[in-house]
This record gives sequence, structure tokens and C-alpha cells, in this order.
Amino acid sequence: MSYSIDPDVIDLFEAWYERDLPRLYRYVWYRVRDQALAEELTAAACERALEILDRYDPVRGGFDAWMFGIAHNEVRSALRSQRRRPALLSLDALPWNRGSERPVEQQVARREAFDRLIGLIAALPEPDQAVVALRYGAGLSNPEIAQITNLTPNHVAVRLHRALKKLREALAAEQAGAEE
Repeated sequence: MSYSIDPDVIDLFEAWYERDLPRLYRYVWYRVRDQALAEELTAAACERALEILDRYDPVRGGFDAWMFGIAHNEVRSALRSQRRRPALLSLDALPWNRGSERPVEQQVARREAFDRLIGLIAALPEPDQAVVALRYGAGLSNPEIAQITNLTPNHVAVRLHRALKKLREALAAEQAGAEE
């Protein structure tokens, strides 16, 4: 039995791929914090999308949410199968942040702040990490995140609010400890 894919959907995928692949990679990297694994999972998500492109239904949601949902599932599956937490990386490892023109002192301070923040995010429960990554790593809206995570947009907003509150409290506690 053969399925035919609407040529408009193929065009939609090609346009999305050209425009948004770097954003998908950033989301995946944000979750796994490993360049090689992020590249592998990004490719796997795109390959999976091509395999099931005939199942895309614009009535059920936007193409962005559909693609990030596939990537979200790839990441969850990889992390679950490896039974590991993402490793911390320095700011230098970010492929989209190389060649900074900032003074060295600012680069070092930013790197240290980033490393602390990544460590605090890694301490959040996995569902909170996923919502934070989808919002800030992929730049998706609450309704798009809701579609991917099977939560309501309000639940996404609450989960984000609580995760950010935990991060602020942890940063404040860390700063208070440093001042003592």
C-alpha cells in the first residue's frame, strides 16, 4: 500500500528545513548539551518527519509544533535509553556563540553565569527542563509547547512560572552564600 504526500506539505517541509533547522538544533542541544548527540538527534528528527510526512495534519496544529514534537520525542527517547543526565558544557561549546567581540573579563563572567544557570536547570525535574528548553531553547509559544507536551497552555504557563521561580530562588541562594 502506498501513500501519496501532498506536494504542498513537501514544500512546507523544505521551506521549514531551510529556515528553522538551526532553531531545532538549538532546542535539541539545549536538552542534551552534547554537540555530536544534538546533531544526531536533529538529523533523526528530520528523518522521522520525512517518514511520517503523510501524517501531518494542519488542522491539528502548526508545522513548527509538529516538528518540535518529533524532536522532543527523539530527545526523550535518547535520554531515557542512555539513562544519563546532560553534561555541563562551557559557553565556548555553543556553536552559535563563537567569535565574541566582548572583552575577556565579560566573556569569563558570562561563561560562569551560563554554567551556573545550566547547572540549575539540570537540577529541575525533567518535565520542567523540557518546558524551559522548548520556550527558551526553541523559542516556542505556550500554545505550541502545550501541543508538544500534551499540557494545556495554562499548565505550560504555570510550569514555566514555577520553574523560573525555582531558578531565581536558587540563584539568590547561591549569591547569598557567596556573599557570606
